[in-house]
Amino acid sequence: WIISPMNHMKRSMAFIEEGNMSYRIPELAHASLEFKNVVQQFNTMMDQLEHLKIEVYEGQLERQETKLQYLSQQIQPHFILNTLNTLYNYCDRDQKVTKEIILLLSKFYRFVVNVNSKYVSLGQELEHIDNYLKLQKMRFPEAFEYAITCEESLEIVPVPPFVIESFVINAMKYGLPSGRSGRIEINARATESFKLVITIQDTGDGFSEDVLEAIQDFIHEGKVTDELGVGIRNAIERLRLIYGDKASIRCYNREVAGAVVEITLSLQARKEKQDGD
Repeated sequence: WIISPMNHMKRSMAFIEEGNMSYRIPELAHASLEFKNVVQQFNTMMDQLEHLKIEVYEGQLERQETKLQYLSQQIQPHFILNTLNTLYNYCDRDQKVTKEIILLLSKFYRFVVNVNSKYVSLGQELEHIDNYLKLQKMRFPEAFEYAITCEESLEIVPVPPFVIESFVINAMKYGLPSGRSGRIEINARATESFKLVITIQDTGDGFSEDVLEAIQDFIHEGKVTDELGVGIRNAIERLRLIYGDKASIRCYNREVAGAVVEITLSLQARKEKQDGD
């Protein structure tokens, strides 16, 4: 009447201790009323814990989604006034260029306004960057050249919107050498280990030692310093939120001249996540 039900409960609790939180203690047909009440109350408590665990998990997902949306909003471009000023300067003397600027600006902001997802295709993201750089070329026709290369098979790969753009904007702001024409290159390729590698590089003066140190401190310790720009910080944090340890960002300087940003995403991990959703 006592030892047998106690052993029964002990064996059942061992399953829960092993991590099986969905396990419930089976009722004993010939146990006393007191033991039956204990089993019922214990199973009710486990049901409540299971429900609480789900609520906590859903709350974490909701907060994560909110944070992703907040970070995405911070990355919206702020050069519209400069572009409108360029449009104003061309409108009376070159209608063809004026129409081209209006078309590019329309495409650019249509992408910005319509992005409501954590992912866009790599092809869409690169087309968006191409529109941005074309607009900048309208403003500074002699300041820089650029090239965007991507394997055709990779254009359908989902990537977080504006992540690549953040580093391209950074290259436009800091990576063009003063007094001479510079170059910005964006390249997307796949490796044999099922990884997507996106490289953004320029021909400027490169990252300062303080900026490189600030980037490393933020990646490894989450430490935020004045040397770390908002765009870089948000890009790193968004990739961490979406991919966890299946994504990485490496920033360094080329031996010749210029800064390099290398974003690596695991294609295999992304596919497994889609299959499991």
